[in-house]
Amino acid sequence: MSTEEELVIEYISQAKATGDDSESGELEWVYKVHWVGYPEDQASHEHDNGFFTELLDEFWAATDSDRDVKKHAKGTIIKPSQQYIGKHARKKAIPVGSNGDEGDSAAVEGVTKSGVHDLHMVSKDGASS
Repeated sequence: MSTEEELVIEYISQAKATGDDSESGELEWVYKVHWVGYPEDQASHEHDNGFFTELLDEFWAATDSDRDVKKHAKGTIIKPSQQYIGKHARKKAIPVGSNGDEGDSAAVEGVTKSGVHDLHMVSKDGASS
């Protein structure tokens, strides 16, 4: 059994046009990625390495901006609609059992860094199965 933790993408909250200051000055998008089960302040900045293509397509569909980074200035930040954020920002809900008690686990769906949709169970203490 691997001790490596599986991270599941919750949503992407922004894209920023970044690049080096070399002569080529090539820009690329870097995405602020939020992870299931982690607080907002632990979001990370990820390059598009082809691992979460479907989520990127959804993100760009929720913006009024051109996806071509060459059409933007360095430092440009693109954010999706609030509707996208509301739809994708999932809270870890603990279902209420038939006896009124909290359940032992909640289903959490997301997309792994490999771009594969993932559905697994997360216990109240945060352990997943």
